[in-house]
Amino acid sequence: MVFVALALLTPQAVGSTAIAYSFHNAKTLQISTLMTFSGDIPILGGQKGDATASLEFHVHKLADTGKKLKFSEELTQFHVEFNQTVLPISVQDAVKYFPKTSFEFDSGGTYRALSSPPKKVPVQLPGLSLVNVPRISFLPLQLPVGLGPKGSTGVYSEKVNGGVARFRLTIGDSAPMGTAINFTYSFERIGLEDAAEMLTTNRKDAVSKVAMTDHGKGLAVFSPSWGAIINVQMSDKAQYKVVNLSSHKTTYRHLVRKVFINVTPQS
Repeated sequence: MVFVALALLTPQAVGSTAIAYSFHNAKTLQISTLMTFSGDIPILGGQKGDATASLEFHVHKLADTGKKLKFSEELTQFHVEFNQTVLPISVQDAVKYFPKTSFEFDSGGTYRALSSPPKKVPVQLPGLSLVNVPRISFLPLQLPVGLGPKGSTGVYSEKVNGGVARFRLTIGDSAPMGTAINFTYSFERIGLEDAAEMLTTNRKDAVSKVAMTDHGKGLAVFSPSWGAIINVQMSDKAQYKVVNLSSHKTTYRHLVRKVFINVTPQS
């Protein structure tokens, strides 16, 4: 799995072309995603340590109306390790929870799934869910109207896993491989967790109330020639305040995550 070093971008003059998803000339996409986690990890009932999840996707264009695009996305590789031990989940096992799914989206990157309703994944690492797959692959960011010239900014928010994620994007320099998009990220959520530290809406299963705040930043590269974001590096740190519903005892957790996404469009 190869990830481009964004620091090697050489600044050039930036044009004023609007930045929006079009995927022109791209019939398929090959995508590699790597996520690393360190701290209190919601796995195997809640553990301290390190985990990695590496995935690969094949994405195929189904339709392009000019205003809406439709892609199918298929998981082709799946590998998860916890404290350097490979979890016994093959890609054949994983596709039961991440089946081939079609997504319809607009030039700003808002989308909806047209098939395969969400399923509860046995390994619930942050960001690793079927409904969130476009955000860890071919639609990593929304692109608000008005982005284009260097220094232009855009903000947006979207609901994710019972909370609201907020992003601020700023256009940076252009280089041969594309235009830099610097972004910051924040997320807040208050919810219930069961004994395995998994979110639940069932009060009978809940053992604690958890308030979570998450802050991060990243750098993406937008390719005008493909009309797509082709590379993302992001890091964030989540803080959890956990109040036991029975004892009312308060404890704290934290989790550091890094995400690397590499998109290879093909005509």
